[in-house]
Amino acid sequence: MTWDSVPATQGARAVAMTATQAIDSSGVQYYFANVTSPRHDSGWRTGPHYRDEGLEPDTEYIYRVKARDQSAGRHETAWSMPVSVATPSLAGDETILETFDVNPVAHGWVDGSAAHTTFTYSDEQYLDARIWRDEHNPARFSKALEQEYRQDAEFWFQMDCQFLGSSAAEWGMALVGVFGGSDNDHDFLGCRFASPAVGNRYDLWRYDSAGARAYWAGPAPIPDDAIVRVQGHYWCQEGIGYGELKVFDLNAEVYSGATGVVEAVPEGASLVFRSFGLGNRTDGTLHGDVAVKIDNLYFSLVAPHAGRMVPSFEDFLVRGDFELDGNVDVDDVRVLAGYWLAACSDPDWCGGCDANRDGIVNISDLDAMAANWMLSKKKVPEWSM
Repeated sequence: MTWDSVPATQGARAVAMTATQAIDSSGVQYYFANVTSPRHDSGWRTGPHYRDEGLEPDTEYIYRVKARDQSAGRHETAWSMPVSVATPSLAGDETILETFDVNPVAHGWVDGSAAHTTFTYSDEQYLDARIWRDEHNPARFSKALEQEYRQDAEFWFQMDCQFLGSSAAEWGMALVGVFGGSDNDHDFLGCRFASPAVGNRYDLWRYDSAGARAYWAGPAPIPDDAIVRVQGHYWCQEGIGYGELKVFDLNAEVYSGATGVVEAVPEGASLVFRSFGLGNRTDGTLHGDVAVKIDNLYFSLVAPHAGRMVPSFEDFLVRGDFELDGNVDVDDVRVLAGYWLAACSDPDWCGGCDANRDGIVNISDLDAMAANWMLSKKKVPEWSM
């Protein structure tokens, strides 16, 4: 077996590689071995591509690959020549996590509301934002980074949000990510999110230092009132910046999709980042606004967020919490029993007891509740990059 593309770093914590494609009438599987850390082996897989994630920065790893057919004999090739690759050091260890348990101004966040764009802290422990696309009035809710970073940095970011019913403007759009310019259409990298009027969209978005714009569409539109978690990752490899955006519908417990890995910053382009947070679009003349709740803003040069976080929005649900008290317990069993074998339909779905929306409350819905038994909003299943 040989390499089609030898192992190469993708930021400080990932290595990507491709084996030479093998052909057999019975089908082919590939096994990528991390000789240095075998727990990172791929296992047998059908595709010739592998991305090893969760690696340590500033560490040398050795890889090799082999293939086998899928006949009864499972005939294997010899191992490829081993290839060594070293992950780079991190640019720093800065991490920001804002859960809005108190007014974030106390943590160094700056409320840069301007004109029609406003950022208001809610006592319910989230940020209530109305964000207008406005070329004359740049507005941000942001926190200064400890130092200035450029396009060769690697970072992760995350946000929970929910659009409100008043987000009806066709051109309502907002930004979350890292900013570097005096306006919001230069030196930005992150997510552009757009109101339900344009499909409840979440796209990877970039403005370079010259103001050149590029974006990559996220998953297909998701429900207008969905509570969404956005997770982004950016890294630089051989002078080219790569990014990926993932989107989750938290209430439905569904992974909605991703942009896939894209070339976000071409070789030779320049960017500078000085703050992290939210902002309005300041290019173009098509105006509109989004009304949105924001929670759990996260930025890190070290790693994606690995703990459990839940949004503080009033209508965030835990599947199986039929009583809507924030916990899955014996009280929910009583509610479920009251609807047992009942026929259900939209929009009530038997008080939510028809958890899988198949039109009847039965053992499948009991299983959904059992899967989250004794969970609460503080113990929501973890979503991660």
